[in-house]
Amino acid sequence: MERNTSISAFRRGLNFLGIGSWLGNNSGAREVSRNLGNTSMRIPLQRIVQSVQNWRDAVNEAEYYIPFRVKMQQINNELQDEPHIAACMERRMDLTLQRDYVLDCGNDEDTKFWTDYLRNASWFVNYQRLVLTAKFRGYTLISIGNIVTDNGKGLVNALPEMKMLEHSLVSPDRRNFAPVIYSVTGEQWDDDAYRDWHIFVDTPPETGNGCCGYGLLHKCAVPGIILRTTLADWANYNEKFGQPVTWAKTAKQDDERRDFFNQLKSMGAAATFITDKEDELQFVAAPHSGEGFKPFEQLKIACEKLVSKNFLGHADVLDSIPKRSGAQSGESNPNTPSTPVQEALSDIMSKDGRYCTPYVNELISLLRRHGVGIPEQAVFRYTNDEEEEISKEREYVKIQRYADIANTMKLAGLQMAPEQFTKETGVKCDPPATNPPAP
Repeated sequence: MERNTSISAFRRGLNFLGIGSWLGNNSGAREVSRNLGNTSMRIPLQRIVQSVQNWRDAVNEAEYYIPFRVKMQQINNELQDEPHIAACMERRMDLTLQRDYVLDCGNDEDTKFWTDYLRNASWFVNYQRLVLTAKFRGYTLISIGNIVTDNGKGLVNALPEMKMLEHSLVSPDRRNFAPVIYSVTGEQWDDDAYRDWHIFVDTPPETGNGCCGYGLLHKCAVPGIILRTTLADWANYNEKFGQPVTWAKTAKQDDERRDFFNQLKSMGAAATFITDKEDELQFVAAPHSGEGFKPFEQLKIACEKLVSKNFLGHADVLDSIPKRSGAQSGESNPNTPSTPVQEALSDIMSKDGRYCTPYVNELISLLRRHGVGIPEQAVFRYTNDEEEEISKEREYVKIQRYADIANTMKLAGLQMAPEQFTKETGVKCDPPATNPPAP
C-alpha cells in the first residue's frame, strides 16, 4: 500500500513539474485524474513482422498466471493496418454509426433538444467508435477529459479531450493502467480520483482464464497474418517472374561499368544485369510456370473470406452488391432483410446496438454528475432496430393466416369464435352483428 502511494505521488510530482505530460501521451486532458495516460511513459510498441507462432505466444501470455496482453495488442496494431481488415472494421462500425437514435427525456421538448444536440455533436460519434473498438480488441479504456459547458441547457464542444488510452498498458485482469508495459502495478481506474473521468468498456470472457474477451481481431489473426504474408510473397513473385529483365553486355570496366549499370538501373524498377560479352544468362522456368500466380490469388481470396465471415457474418459482404434491404416476391414488409448478406448485417447491427447502449447511458450519467443539464430521466436508445421489424413482420404473417382461416370458415358457412381469434393473434374483435328480422 505504501509503495503504491509513493508511486502515485511520484507520478503526480512529474505531472506537476510538466514532465508527466511530456513522458505521457501528450494529448487529452493535462490533469492526471482526468487522463490516466499522463501516468505512463510514451514508449510505443515496436512494429514487427508477425507470424502464427507470435499469435500462439500472445495467447499463452494472456492466459499466464500473471496475465499480460502486450503481445496480443502488438499483433492487433499490425492487423488493423491490413487493408481488407480495415475495410471490414469500418463497415461494421458504420452499421451502428449510421443508425438513428433518440435520447428519451420523458417529454417531447427536452427529447427533441437533447437528441438533436447529440446528432450534431462530433464527439458523440467519436465516443461510439471508441466503444465499438472494444469489440475488436477485447476492451477499451476511455478518458473523458475536460467537460466544457456554457453553464446553461446547451453544451459547447462538450468533450474536446476525449481519447482512447493505450491498450498495451491497460490490464483488464488487474483493472489498472500501468506506467510501462509488463508492469504489474498501476493506477486503478475504479478509484475515486479517476472513476468519474474514465469509462472501461469490455467484452464477455471466452475462457475461464480471463476477465474479458480477446476481441474480433484475435479471431481473425491467423488468416490476417497469412493474408499479409501472401501479399508480400505475391509482390516478390511478380517482381521476380512477372517483370521484364534488362540485360546488357559490355567490355567496360571499373567506373565506366558502374556508371553504365546505374544508367540501366535508373530506367525502372525491373531487374538489371550487366555481363561480359562472352557471358550467357538464362532463366529456367518450370512447365506451366505462367500460372504460378494462381495459388497466391486463391489463398488471398480464402483469407479475405474468413476475415469477412468473422467481422460481418458473411463471406461476400464487401465484394458482392446485395439489393437494398427490401422484400422479395410474396413478402409483405419491405423492411425485412431479403438476402443472407442483409440478414447477417441486420443481426450484427442489432447486437452491436445492444452492446453500445449501456455504455452510452453510462456516459450520459457521468455527464449529469458533472453538472451537464441532461434530464435525470433521460435514456438513450437506438430506434431503427430491424430485429423489431422482423418480429412485427412475423406477427403480421401470423394474424394474416388466422384471418384467412376465419374467412375460409365464413365462406363454408362456419364462424370462428372471437375469443379464439383474440387468443391466437392478440387482436381484440367484436362478435358479428346480428341482422334484425325483416318487417
